[in-house]
Parts: sequence; structure tokens; C-alpha cells
Amino acid sequence: MADFRKFAFRRIKWRTVDYLRNQTLRTQSQVKLEHALPIAIDPMADQEIHWQLAALLTELLAQCRPGERIYLTEFFLEEQSVASIMHRHQVSRRTVYNWRTRLLTKAHQLYQQQARN
Repeated sequence: MADFRKFAFRRIKWRTVDYLRNQTLRTQSQVKLEHALPIAIDPMADQEIHWQLAALLTELLAQCRPGERIYLTEFFLEEQSVASIMHRHQVSRRTVYNWRTRLLTKAHQLYQQQARN
């Protein structure tokens, strides 16, 4: 179970980074790589940080509604597109985007809550 959480967190992190890069490229005409914030995607060496991240992901999964869980697993872990999620579950594009928004809001709140502790 711990290996799955580690894998799941990495996949979520990578997909989030890719998503943020794509959003940046859409809003700006061009972004030079030397100005981008360096992002390390190395396995975490510090076990305490790993436990905190695993706890964050576990808590996020526990708080997810069914649609948010669908988005989390299919978009971040299975790398499905929004269109494929939409067609597979017979929902509108807006519904999938709402799932994403609520999921990212919950993740941000949990992260802020853990940072304070």
C-alpha cells in the first residue's frame, strides 16, 4: 500500500506540474526554460517528508466525493484526457472541470493545514 501511495503521489505531482506548465504556455506567448522554477522529481530521501505526503494523499482520497475520486485516479494516475473522462462517465466537460476545481481546492486546503501543524 505504501508503494502505491508513493507512486500515486509522484504521478499526481508530475501531472500537476505538466498541467501548470501547459497553463503557463497558454497564458504567455513563450516562456524561457531558464526562468522556470526548477522542479526536482527525484525520489524523496527524507522519510518524514514522505510520510507527510502520504498522509496528505490519504486524507485527500478520504475527503473526495465520487466525481473527484474519478478525476484524481483517471486524470492523474491513468493519464486520461478530460474528453475521455467526460465520455466514459457520460458527464459534461463542465462537470469534469468542477471535479478538478474542487479536488485542487481540497488539496490546497489540506496542504495549508499540514503546513501550519
